[in-house]
Amino acid sequence: MIPMAVMVIVSILMVVLPVGIAIWRIKGLPDSISSMVYLLPEGGCRWLWTLWIWAVGALAMIPMIEALDGKDLGIVGFVTLVLVYLVGAWPLFDEGHRTLHNVLGVSAGILSQLCVILVSPLCMLSWSLFALIMSVGYVFPNVTRWCDGKVVFISEMLCLIPLWMSDICMQAA
Repeated sequence: MIPMAVMVIVSILMVVLPVGIAIWRIKGLPDSISSMVYLLPEGGCRWLWTLWIWAVGALAMIPMIEALDGKDLGIVGFVTLVLVYLVGAWPLFDEGHRTLHNVLGVSAGILSQLCVILVSPLCMLSWSLFALIMSVGYVFPNVTRWCDGKVVFISEMLCLIPLWMSDICMQAA
């Protein structure tokens, strides 16, 4: 079995590297990680994106599910992982209903943060970055022009960061 710490590190790398390449290629932030699939041609590329989302979700959520099992709350982590899998699979079968894809993504994000709260609530302090970014954007709109329309991407990343932090804290404990 793969050690949990390795799973978390691989999950981080599996997000940072492709998203970093996407940022470099488009010379800016994508609108969101989950909507990047709709920029890909139908077929093999979308299947690869789906496998990528599934792998990242599994590698990040399996340690969380294990920690939640210790509190008899593993079902919360399991449902979160199922939602991530649905987010990954939905664009392959029904491109016409992006709203449901978005609802599934938001639901997965909210449940992932509930998992973090249940396991290590201090990791939720990373959301103060979101408040800071939004505050700076409100006060100095020219400074944060790079994040215009990118709130979903920023939110997705800020869902992943406390999840990873929580997974790492569990490994250190």
